Amino acid sequence: MEFRVLHMKNINKYIFKVSCVALVLFGMSCSDDDVNDATIDFTPILGIRTESVIENIQEGETVEVEVAIFSDRDNSETVTFSWAVTGAVAASGDGSIAAGEKVTSFSFDVPNNATVDADRSVTVTLSNASIPFTQENIGREATASFDFDVLDDLNAFSISTTDTTDLSESVGMLNIPIDFTDEIDEDVEVTFSVDPSSTAVEGVDYELPDGLTFTVDSGSDEAVIAINILNNLVAQMDRRLVINLEDVTGSAEVSLVAPTADNGVTNQSVFNIEDDTKLIKIARLGQGTPVNTDTLKISAAGSFQVGTLVEGGSVTGTLTFDVTTTGTVPAGVTFDVGQTLTYVAGEAEKPFTFTVDNSVFTGLTDPVDFRFVLNNVNTNNGDAEAVLDPEEETSITIRILPQG
Repeated sequence: MEFRVLHMKNINKYIFKVSCVALVLFGMSCSDDDVNDATIDFTPILGIRTESVIENIQEGETVEVEVAIFSDRDNSETVTFSWAVTGAVAASGDGSIAAGEKVTSFSFDVPNNATVDADRSVTVTLSNASIPFTQENIGREATASFDFDVLDDLNAFSISTTDTTDLSESVGMLNIPIDFTDEIDEDVEVTFSVDPSSTAVEGVDYELPDGLTFTVDSGSDEAVIAINILNNLVAQMDRRLVINLEDVTGSAEVSLVAPTADNGVTNQSVFNIEDDTKLIKIARLGQGTPVNTDTLKISAAGSFQVGTLVEGGSVTGTLTFDVTTTGTVPAGVTFDVGQTLTYVAGEAEKPFTFTVDNSVFTGLTDPVDFRFVLNNVNTNNGDAEAVLDPEEETSITIRILPQG
């Protein structure tokens, strides 16, 4: 009679053949036909340790594979085997595990080529072993072969900005970061362009210190596109600046990432340059919110105020300008002709006063117009951001109306 007991430690199978003699010792009976010599069958197995199994590796790396004998019993003789690497890498050799040992290893190099490649498959296989190995016997702790992928060590450059960035024209130097996967081992040249959709004008709104190409030195792991945003004195609408990352050259293993719907790469950065010019205007004061209706109508004698405003903030330095007149100013209208108004830091409004005497209306049958005009803005030692309003709100008409 034969009983088989499976013991899975280290994947070894022990087969016990128990004779009827042994059964009698346990109080069991059997016939002479059941009597057999008791035997034990130890089956050592050879395999690649699962700790050596990899899924992928970068080209230029070395792969080390551990081969082991799986058995509880010491190895009494040298075990030999062959190994082979096929697919994207070609290598082969012979190995052995000496008597009394259970583990050895072999290694092979994954070549690092200078071309851009897709991932490539490699298979590592054991063969010609002097003891058995099969996928079925080895189970979970080892295998007779495995596959892995060689990953290209391509250094991928990209820009992943997706939103428009607002920035003041006073920001100065704008640095647009370029993403790349690893430190580069060769100098590369980066090319970018200003997209035709940009409304910002080179030389007026920005400058390109390095032109449209620049070099990233070997050993670098970061790079930026440098653009100097000009803080001009032109009162204008906000402007759009769109920068495209066009190409990276100089190394066969450096490439530009192609934008897709899934990878978040745009290779484009979009900026809204906000104008920070302060506009100097002239307006009527003393009526709550200053207004400029272009004409201040006066039908009675009195004292009146016209003022200047700095729209868009207060003055950050000293600012001076003149108030002059055009047209015929009636006798009896008194003011400081050619007066100079001076703003100091923090001010945003500066009035000046003129008076209209009763004599102005004597004999007046038709309206009389004249204008106060702002001119001669001087910012040489003051606020370089203050300019006259381009919408022509730099003068106001004073209209003297007949009484009655």
